[in-house]
Amino acid sequence: MAVGATIYFGSSESNRQIQEISEAFSYAHKLGMVTILWAYLRNSAFKTDDADYHVSADLTGQANYLGATIEADIIKQKLPENNGG
Repeated sequence: MAVGATIYFGSSESNRQIQEISEAFSYAHKLGMVTILWAYLRNSAFKTDDADYHVSADLTGQANYLGATIEADIIKQKLPENNGG
């Protein structure tokens, strides 16, 4: 009925994850399946001494955009808290 996957955007594996999941979602749609993406920004690159940017509106928006680009039907993500989120 559905295929789900997680991408950790900004991680060292994110390029591979985006490519593999994009292909899997394309194939799932050909089979008439729903696709669900967990789009997470949890990695040390987004955390500084000043703030934890994994909950910033601009970064979460970019992750949502990439999820839509790879044709995720449902995107699960933590709601933004920074940058007016």
